[in-house]
Amino acid sequence: MFFSRFSHWLPGLIVTATVIFTSSVDAKSSRFDRPETDYSGVLNGAALRSLENRLQPFFENRILRRHYRKAPETETLPPLERDLLLMAKAWNLLSPQFRHLYKRAAHLPDSFQRYDSPGGHFEIFYTTSGLNGVDIADDYGFLSTNWRERTPHANGIPDYIDETAFALDSSWSMEIDRFGFIAPSPHKDDNHQSERYKVVVEAQDVSYYGMTYLHDSLPEGRGYTSTISLRNDWSGAEWSGLGYDLRPVDGMRVTCAHEFFHAIQYAMCWNVLMYAWLDDFPLSWTEGTAVTMEELAFDSVNDYHQYARTYFSNPGISFFSPAASDVVYTNSILLLYLFQHFPPGNSIEFIRSIQFTNYTHRTPFHENVFTVTDNAGRSWVRTLHDFHTASFSTGPRADTAIFIADAEHFTMRTAGAVPITAAVRRTVALNSAEHIRLLPGENHGDSLTLFFSGDAVANGRNPGAGWACSVLLRKQNAELFLAMNIDEHGKGTATVTPWKEYQEIVIVITNGDPVTLTREVTLSFQLDSIPGDTIPYYHDITVFPNPVSLQRQGGKVVIRGSDISDISIYTVTGSLMWRFSAAAAHSSVTGAPGQHTWDCTRSGAAAVPGTYTVVVVRDDPSSVGPLRTRHKLLVTP
Repeated sequence: MFFSRFSHWLPGLIVTATVIFTSSVDAKSSRFDRPETDYSGVLNGAALRSLENRLQPFFENRILRRHYRKAPETETLPPLERDLLLMAKAWNLLSPQFRHLYKRAAHLPDSFQRYDSPGGHFEIFYTTSGLNGVDIADDYGFLSTNWRERTPHANGIPDYIDETAFALDSSWSMEIDRFGFIAPSPHKDDNHQSERYKVVVEAQDVSYYGMTYLHDSLPEGRGYTSTISLRNDWSGAEWSGLGYDLRPVDGMRVTCAHEFFHAIQYAMCWNVLMYAWLDDFPLSWTEGTAVTMEELAFDSVNDYHQYARTYFSNPGISFFSPAASDVVYTNSILLLYLFQHFPPGNSIEFIRSIQFTNYTHRTPFHENVFTVTDNAGRSWVRTLHDFHTASFSTGPRADTAIFIADAEHFTMRTAGAVPITAAVRRTVALNSAEHIRLLPGENHGDSLTLFFSGDAVANGRNPGAGWACSVLLRKQNAELFLAMNIDEHGKGTATVTPWKEYQEIVIVITNGDPVTLTREVTLSFQLDSIPGDTIPYYHDITVFPNPVSLQRQGGKVVIRGSDISDISIYTVTGSLMWRFSAAAAHSSVTGAPGQHTWDCTRSGAAAVPGTYTVVVVRDDPSSVGPLRTRHKLLVTP
């Protein structure tokens, strides 16, 4: 693949890429609200010679395995992603000897046998001898007239190659015919001129699934030809944890779907950039989408589980980040969720729209994401936040309608509890979430009010942009999410009552702002006690707005209803803040009949933010005496 995927069961190995160019690459693009990175300072002669010296042993070993079928005497570390991108940028500056070595390492092996897949789209090169050899078992095949139908007898082709052809034809059927992506561009040389896509089955480095080699840029000025290299043998100990040592066909199938999507990405890109990867796509998008394709094509294998679990053990990971590690594969858990839930649902629309938006016109990645989600009628931060909250429906609480089909296979989400005595300040990374867990105590009041305050952002943008927050309320056998409204100033409030009826609450905060990599948020709390008397609630009596902001709404509260004879507003300690009495001279300022206004003051002094109790007395001729109703009023800064 563009960056060769390795088994998560062998941590610490380096992800690699292989790029072959015949001319220099004009890598010009700009990241959304971010200046272009200039790497010209490292493209000097000394740096390039050092790069060649480091990478030469790796490519020499590859030539030994591929063309001479000899095992290397010593193991070599593959190149870093940055190494290969620098090679692409500085191709014409590299020495002729190194460029020849590089091309030789990716040249199709002439000594291998060739098999054309029954679907007609692939040429598969393989051998049955040496370290590149495949298992020679031949018990069945697939019809040349119908690549999906297996024949019950030998066909002269090793079953492993038959299954490879089936997996490749299946990948083409799903990714090209069904999903409508652009077909990959086949590599051609003097001995291989067909329009079929070329795939080599051969030995790979320890724990590597396969690679997609980038070759030449296309004549029309965008996109690249490529070839795929697939693992020939899965008997190594590193595959036992995944079961591929016993079921090698499973490992091969997910690799075919994964690598084939990389080939599509090469055909649909404009350029290879050093500071991004393909165009402005982060590596986490390139790899996350490829892992998603393997699960959609072969959902019984579930290779992505090994990467998705990283999210449930560290739910604060930043999706679509530039990090170059196996965490980039973890992005598949978000993309599989979007496959199921992004409009119109159970479709590839999210991934497809982003790929084709850039294919039509080079588009900065985050701008692309915002455009696609906005066009679907939902903001990016809300889309991402829906995933963050839905991912609580796993394990014993699994709900496949809310999350994804494999929800039961992942552990339950949790977070460390924090004290309610002080405000909590957290740093939230771009496209990430923070979780704050609160537990009720015996000495707590009945009502808990949460105050959200997100920091401002650069460039004079709306401080409320990019924030989303919800509160998970959890009881013994039930749970629900309460969404918190974040206004344009980055402020929000939510009240949980009766607070002590819940086992816990978890506040989930999402940062979907595309400008700043990290943002700060402060969450503060207020515990209140509610008077113990029971007063009926009348829906035709309203208190509006509720909550009311002292700053943005001028602290004006309207109590409206018929036959109101008395209104009293109390603090949580029972102190009277304000009163209206129809029979008293000190009645409040009134507006229209049945409407009464409080300006959130007491004796001219402004009320402090908090929770207040509004008791309304009304005359009811059908009752022996006056009736009372009680409302809670939340006053915010």
